Amino acid sequence: MEKLAKIFNIFYKIIFGLLIVLILSIAVSIIPLPGNYRIYSVVSGSMEPSLPVGYIVFVKSQSDYQIGDIVTFKTPKDPKNSVTHRLVAKDTSKGNTVYSTKGDANQTKDIENLSLENIVGKVFFNLPFIGYPISYSKTLPGLMILVVVPSTIIIYSEILNIKNEAVRLVKKKQKKDEPSV
Repeated sequence: MEKLAKIFNIFYKIIFGLLIVLILSIAVSIIPLPGNYRIYSVVSGSMEPSLPVGYIVFVKSQSDYQIGDIVTFKTPKDPKNSVTHRLVAKDTSKGNTVYSTKGDANQTKDIENLSLENIVGKVFFNLPFIGYPISYSKTLPGLMILVVVPSTIIIYSEILNIKNEAVRLVKKKQKKDEPSV
């Protein structure tokens, strides 16, 4: 029984650690970090093989971008939508800079040109596979499976620990209060 308790305790700590990492990753992907750092999940194959689906990219805002930079940007037609593509052209001839982008796996460049305000930042680092659980956790089933269920298990476990400790203290007090014969 003690061996089973140790296994459960290890499993509990792994689940708790993964839950904390997942929650922090989700928070960081939604809220910008100090210094204009952001994290995004790669959800399409438009940048393969450079950035396959399931990667996360770390992005930092800059004052200027160069052709060849991989950038994350908000599309002009739908500012809620973010895309990560490579800059393929930069036009400064009419007084303001206009950028053209293209996914590495795409045959043609993107239809819409970008201004500097549309670009969130340049990709400076990426990690494989972490994007899958982050993207999935932003869906309702993913939120339930990856956040709510483990959180409920942890809360239930803590309630049991508190109950067991309370029972132990009550028994200890009753034993102390028993008259000795």
